[in-house]
Amino acid sequence: MSGILDDVRAVAFNPGENRETFFNYIAEYWPRRSKQYKKIKRAYDYAKDGFRDKFRKDNVTRYFEHPRAATLVLVRWLGIIDPDEIVEMILHDNPEDLDEWTLERCEGAFSKKNARGLERLTKLSEEDGYSWQDAKRIYYQWFETAGRKFFRKKNCDRLVNILTSDVLPLEKQEELADETERYFIPYAKKFGVLYQELLAGIKEIRERVARIRAEQSLSASIPVPEA
Repeated sequence: MSGILDDVRAVAFNPGENRETFFNYIAEYWPRRSKQYKKIKRAYDYAKDGFRDKFRKDNVTRYFEHPRAATLVLVRWLGIIDPDEIVEMILHDNPEDLDEWTLERCEGAFSKKNARGLERLTKLSEEDGYSWQDAKRIYYQWFETAGRKFFRKKNCDRLVNILTSDVLPLEKQEELADETERYFIPYAKKFGVLYQELLAGIKEIRERVARIRAEQSLSASIPVPEA
């Protein structure tokens, strides 16, 4: 594994990470009675409660571990302490994956600014009148008009997806690597946001897939002894 990815993993997936340690980090920058701290706390609670009974694709990892890991990368790896960016990072999956969390609800619970930020991070859906293919195409077109703040959040999300991609089928891992190289790397380089980390992640996926395919090929070539 890449050394830089091991360092990111230590930040994002520390086994000792919990609510208390998370807010200890936040309290280093925002006093616990400040409106900024309380806003981040509300977002954390909304995300955790929303995904309480949901799991990631491995059916083992709690879904909330993903937005928290992405937020830890934003705060502890990139050093971003802006409360609006932190709120949007924690909540980035709510509008897309939780029916009750509409962008209108996000605006009411937080602000128009936060709702706009979350809209940028949310793919269109069939409910919006788009096919899956068109929604994906349009979403990546949005990258062309996005700025550094968007890619700070989006690249944290993508990097955490890469770091947990070993549970996916090999074809999905390859697709993840290819899409990251095509759509994310140019902007990661342009804005200087997780460029080396994403490159290392792509390399890790491709090396892992190649190793597994080689092992599968070798196993298939070994004759099965006759009974």
